[in-house]
Amino acid sequence: MDRGMMPEITRAVVRQAESSWCEEELGGLLLADGRLRQRAIDSLKRLSEQPSASIPEASGDWAATKGTYGLFKHEAASHRVLLAPHQEQTIVRMAQYERVLVIQDSSYLDVTHFESMKGVGPIGTAKQKVRGLVMHSALAVTEQGMSLGVVHQSVWARPEPSEAPSEKEGQARPIEEKESYKWLSGLRATPNLAETEVVTVCDAEADVYELLAQAIQLEKGLLVRASQDRALMPPEVNRVRQTVGATQLRAQLTLKLQAKESERAREAKVSVRYKRVKLKPPSRPKGEGYESLPLAPLVLWAVHVCEVNPPQDVTPVEWLLLTTVPVQSTTDALQRIQWYCQRWQIEIWHKILKSGCRIEHRRLKDADRLLSCLALYVIIAWRLHWLTHFARHEPDAPCTTALTDAEWQALFAHATGVTQPPAQPPSIAQAILWIAQLGGFLARKGDGHPGVTVLWRGWRRLHDLVAMWSLFRPPSHYG
Repeated sequence: MDRGMMPEITRAVVRQAESSWCEEELGGLLLADGRLRQRAIDSLKRLSEQPSASIPEASGDWAATKGTYGLFKHEAASHRVLLAPHQEQTIVRMAQYERVLVIQDSSYLDVTHFESMKGVGPIGTAKQKVRGLVMHSALAVTEQGMSLGVVHQSVWARPEPSEAPSEKEGQARPIEEKESYKWLSGLRATPNLAETEVVTVCDAEADVYELLAQAIQLEKGLLVRASQDRALMPPEVNRVRQTVGATQLRAQLTLKLQAKESERAREAKVSVRYKRVKLKPPSRPKGEGYESLPLAPLVLWAVHVCEVNPPQDVTPVEWLLLTTVPVQSTTDALQRIQWYCQRWQIEIWHKILKSGCRIEHRRLKDADRLLSCLALYVIIAWRLHWLTHFARHEPDAPCTTALTDAEWQALFAHATGVTQPPAQPPSIAQAILWIAQLGGFLARKGDGHPGVTVLWRGWRRLHDLVAMWSLFRPPSHYG
C-alpha cells in the first residue's frame, strides 16, 4: 500500500515510534523556526526508511515531498547547520571509549548527468569533462571498526580551468591556499577529549610534511601511510624506507586484504620492522605565508610492512607508516598496523553514501541544496554503517538498541510467520540477519556476516513491512 494512503492516526503512531533516533541525532539542531526544525527531523526519518529511493518516493506524499525540498532550499538549513548536531552526538559517542580512530579521506560527488545544476566544478581531467564537488570527511570509528559518526566534513567546487592557477603557480602557493590543506583542516577539527585518545588515520594522499608538523605542534595522534621516501637528518645517509628496512625483523603476520577492482580479496604474509626517525624538512619556495608553519626536522616513528613471497599476479603489499604515536615495542608496531587496516571503513561508508543512499542521483537546483541534502544522507549512511558493525561486535544486545517496537515486531512476524510478538525481543544479530535476508542475503554456511549492500536493500523492504504491520495492529503495541 502507498504510504500516502495510510490513515493519519496510524501514520502518527508509526512516526512517533520510529523517530526517536532521528530526534536524538538532530536534538541540538539550531534553527530558530520550530517548524523547520521538525521538518528536518521528519525528513531524516522518511529518507532513512528508504535510503535508495527518490525523495518523492521516500517522502510518501506531496506535502512531505514539498517540505523536504523546502528544507533543502531554506538558507538557514545549510550543510553546516544540519550536520552540526550529528557531529556533537559523534563526540559524545567517542567519549565512551579509551581510544578512537578518526579516518580522513576524500571522495567526489559526480553530478555530470545533471547539466543544469549550478555551483559545481570540474572533478576530472579536461578530456573527461566530469563535473561535481570534492568531499573531504573525517569518520570516527573504534579500534574494532565500529562507526561512531562524522566529526568533520568540507565540500567545495574546484575552479574552472580558466580560473585555476598553473602548476607552477600552484606549487608556489603556501599550504593554506592549496587543496591539500584539507588534511590540516580535518586534523584541527578533530576534537581533543580528556579521557579518550584520538588518533587520525590517513592514506598516502595525506603524506604532507605540514600535516605531520602540525600534528606534533598540536600534540595530536596521527598515522599516515607515506607516499614519499623522505630524507633523514644526518648522520643518516639513506632515506626512510631503506633505513627502516635494514633494521631487525620484528614480526611476521598475515593480513586480510580487501578486494580491489583488479584484484580479488586475499591474505598476505608480511614482515614488520620499525624505527624512530628524524625527517629532514623539504625545500619550499620562499613566499609569504610559509612562516605560519615552520618546516623544522620532525621526530616520528616509522613502521615498515612488506609482503613476503607475493604471488606474481598481484601488487605486493608494502606500507611505510609514519606516526606521531611512539612505537617502542613489537606490540606497538602491530597495533599501528591494525589501526591502518581500519582505514578501509571510510571506503565502506563512501559506498553506502553513494550506492546505498544514491547521493549523486539527488536532482536539485544547485550545489547549496545538494549540500543540505548531503548532510541528512551523511547521517543515514553512518546509521547503516553503524548497524552493520554493532551487530557483529555486540551480537547479544537486544534489537531494541537499534530498532523500534514497530520495526522488530514486523520483522519478527515476517521472518517467523508468527503474528504475536514475543515478550523478549530478539538479539540485534538475529534482527540484522533477518533484515539482510530481506535484501537478498542467503545466510548459507560460509557466507560470513551480511554486508552493507544487502542491509540497505533489506532496510527499504523492512519499512514497507512496518507500514503494513501498523495498519493491522492496534496503537497500544507501540506504547
